Amino acid sequence: MLETLKHPKRLVVAPFRWLANFCRTSAWHKAACILVLVLVIITATMYGVARWYISSQANKPLQQGVTFIPAYAESLGLDAHQTLDALTDINVKHFRLVSYWDELEPKQGSYDFSSLDWQFQKINQANGTVSLAIGLRQPRWPECHAPSWVDTTQPATNWQPALQAFMRQVINRYKNNPALDSYQLENEYFNHFGECYNFDRQRLQDELNLVKSLDPNHPVIISRSNNYVGLMLRQPLPDKIGISVYRRVWDSQVTHRYFQYPYPAWYYAFLAGGEKMLTGKDSVLHELQAEPWPPDGKNITDISLSEQNKSFDARRFEDRVNFAQATGMREIYYWGAEYWYYRWQKLGDKSVWNVAVNTFAKQAGSQTKVNQETNPVTFAIAGDIQKANDDLKYGAATASLITTKIMPDYVLALGDLQYHDGKLADFKKYYAKTWGKQPIASKTYPLPGNHEYRTTNASGYYTYFGAENNHINGHQVSGPANKGYYAFDAGPNWRVYATNSERNYKAQQTWLRRDMAEHTATCTILAIHRPYWDYSTEHEGGGDAELAILKTFYNGGGDLMFTGHEHNYQRFAPANPYSNRVDTTNGIRSFVVGTGGTTNLYNSFGSKLHNATNLVENYDGTSWGVLRLTVSKTHYTWQFVPTSGSTFADSGSGDCH
Repeated sequence: MLETLKHPKRLVVAPFRWLANFCRTSAWHKAACILVLVLVIITATMYGVARWYISSQANKPLQQGVTFIPAYAESLGLDAHQTLDALTDINVKHFRLVSYWDELEPKQGSYDFSSLDWQFQKINQANGTVSLAIGLRQPRWPECHAPSWVDTTQPATNWQPALQAFMRQVINRYKNNPALDSYQLENEYFNHFGECYNFDRQRLQDELNLVKSLDPNHPVIISRSNNYVGLMLRQPLPDKIGISVYRRVWDSQVTHRYFQYPYPAWYYAFLAGGEKMLTGKDSVLHELQAEPWPPDGKNITDISLSEQNKSFDARRFEDRVNFAQATGMREIYYWGAEYWYYRWQKLGDKSVWNVAVNTFAKQAGSQTKVNQETNPVTFAIAGDIQKANDDLKYGAATASLITTKIMPDYVLALGDLQYHDGKLADFKKYYAKTWGKQPIASKTYPLPGNHEYRTTNASGYYTYFGAENNHINGHQVSGPANKGYYAFDAGPNWRVYATNSERNYKAQQTWLRRDMAEHTATCTILAIHRPYWDYSTEHEGGGDAELAILKTFYNGGGDLMFTGHEHNYQRFAPANPYSNRVDTTNGIRSFVVGTGGTTNLYNSFGSKLHNATNLVENYDGTSWGVLRLTVSKTHYTWQFVPTSGSTFADSGSGDCH
């Protein structure tokens, strides 16, 4: 040993000598060495092809999209239209759509294209593109979507003519649509999974010939089975090869545990590179898992969020995005976009949705990050919400606006939340069924109104919202416990002051003055139940207590004020509370949004108190609704969103001081 250490070259040579001796020891050792050498050569070759492919694609633009299936969105309890709107709102431009035979031709010769038409219309409006799945086998269970009047267990000659007649209808309807980019023919055709019974290669060739004869101008994609090792070299050869990638699944056969496929990103780069070398065909990552894989054949809606996280969460989503881009393929479609929206809207967890926002913002050329420094956030704002009887109509209607149309990050509930006396029993019996449901509840920052104080010390309100120990409704806030006023930071450079119009006026002034001096937020919001500026003749504005708080807010450079109390909507010009005159430089823009759903609306206007006649810019006493406020670093926009059947509208924008 000492002799070997004196000669470093021997340290390098010794292992090779040992290996040579090992391989000569016996025939079995020799065979093992040959096998290892072959595997090393194969792996090195595959890796070399992968690196070549990744390098050859590096300068091509990245195109990321999603699969969207309305039926799947609805199975998650979502509205399909709103789900698609939400996806286009976050800059998703490329969609893989389906044309299920059983949905579009439920009776032979009778077609209903209304659903697919509106999807194309929405995507055209968003300047997007469509990769349209066609044929019998299309994404999602049961894989083969035959109508009830067709029996695909019979020989193909019995039903293939009807399938081809259906395909002609689909292709001829959409081949000239500006959004159409490609077709996907028979999803993972040779994968023996699902309720499919025919895997004849000639049928696939016949269908490919049909598509090209009807529309020679759009490329056709045929996708491989998941993680299949081989290459697509035989006919039928499409224009592009589709690759499906699933990373973490449930093993129901052997381990009955979650299983992570071990293939690295370069393995899929090798598959794409091999196709390019041998056939000249490009490859697309047509289906990348971006949703959980439930255990034991369950549906996603059957398992808890913690169980979902075992196979997919925000961190895994980020890893999938990076993994996909590391394959070198520049056209990527994520699988499970409906789930992202479900997780946010139904489970109250926006983490996965935020990853999607960031992913598609980057694609759109924006460097926007989903964090509180730069990304715009949205508030839903209203007060005067729930009656104390079983008629939940209007409170439920405004709650529906929040969950389906506004989809906020924060909810400001402006007092008089539970009529008529703010009793704890009423909060639990009525409010809990409308604005107290998820996902609204976990986003709500409430404040008390005069009706809450009809119960001694507003005990129902404080108990229901858990307003103690610098927390309210589970949120960490800044302010004294059980006093009804607090502050919190929201979004990019904004601070919100939720105040109490019923108690502790002088203490609030001192606290507000000190807090605004200590915090350097560029933009600020004051939320208080009773309005100071008020054009309605029902209550006609606030008094000295509201004015004192308003002046303190003005002195600290305040920007926006939101109030309730009056059961109507009003918007006022930026104003100075000392003079009650328009002040476009330092004035506070204020809103009354007492339209959350309770009792009757107040439709009598004309108050002259505090110069309201000259300050009011818009008002309405006929519509229940919620105000959507979207804030960026120094800019804000507002839009009044009315309940169904109302026609009143108000919107606008402004900048912080």
